[in-house]
Amino acid sequence: MATYFDPTLFLRLPLFTSDGKSLQDWLMLFKDQTMHTLARDPLLSISAIINGAITLYVLKFLLSKSQIPGFGYPHWFPAGRIYGGARFFVDSSTMISKGYKASKGKVFKIPRWRSWVYILSGDKLVDDFHHFSDKELSLLDSAKHELQIPYTMGASVHDDPYHLPILRQKLTRNLNYLVTEILDEAVPAFNTIIGQHCPPGTIFHFKGLLSITRIVAQTFNRILVGPDLCRDTAYNAVSIQFASNVMFTSLIINLFPRFLHPLVGRICSKFGSNLPKAISLTRSLVEKRRALMRSRDLTEEEMNTDFLWWFLATATGEQATTESLATRILVVNAATIHTSSMVCFRDVYQR
Repeated sequence: MATYFDPTLFLRLPLFTSDGKSLQDWLMLFKDQTMHTLARDPLLSISAIINGAITLYVLKFLLSKSQIPGFGYPHWFPAGRIYGGARFFVDSSTMISKGYKASKGKVFKIPRWRSWVYILSGDKLVDDFHHFSDKELSLLDSAKHELQIPYTMGASVHDDPYHLPILRQKLTRNLNYLVTEILDEAVPAFNTIIGQHCPPGTIFHFKGLLSITRIVAQTFNRILVGPDLCRDTAYNAVSIQFASNVMFTSLIINLFPRFLHPLVGRICSKFGSNLPKAISLTRSLVEKRRALMRSRDLTEEEMNTDFLWWFLATATGEQATTESLATRILVVNAATIHTSSMVCFRDVYQR
């Protein structure tokens, strides 16, 4: 005759206590007291749920396995990857250099606070990467999560990215002209922001990154909105502030688990404060160009001078509103100002 062993038997056995209660009795008592305490304090309940979810998320991150080698954290330490994620904020260059030297021609990874950065080293891997389609590796979806686009730039930028095909087609066709415009604007930008404060024979102290960022903003806005608005100090200040807010806000949101992103995003987002300023500064230029488009047929050469002309010529319906156009210009600004200013500053600093 087959025997059956009840695993809950241990829970019902009396413990070596004066009252003779079993482990099951103690667990039920603990449960009742916990539920009673949480019911009396809703804030404590919310805090317990959030902390429990974060704990589960961290455990899931720590226990995940991968065949790709990781660098920049102590592998022997159970929470080493958390340490590596914190280290990434202050010493990412050393971590990447170590991984590159140890994994030339291979893929390696570096821990961040709540994810991994996978790095391809070697020409062959980079070339293979370029041959992946958007369905296999989507830059748009990656940017949505990395930059938290719905909260930093507006959901429409991801849901209706009509500006991307315009940029792909127009940039390639008009590259020579655009480079000429950038070089033409770089000289007065340097002179206005640095040169006029530094006459011959004098030493001028200035904030390097801030000055380079202002120069980059004025220079690139030449091909975004034209020569008049690109030299407007208030407009450039809004563009720079928007780019900084995108990076800072996305950094804060990405510190939290994904299910908390909507809550944190709504609390931290400054998109609503930047957009009205950009609309007020670009409205007159947009209306002036629309009036010009209605008054006569413009030649292709006249409408190929900057990005705003491209958007005006292509956008339809809701895309053509001043709010939508201002948003797209700010988005392109964020992409160019942050990356270009960091590269230029690093080059100047190293020299």
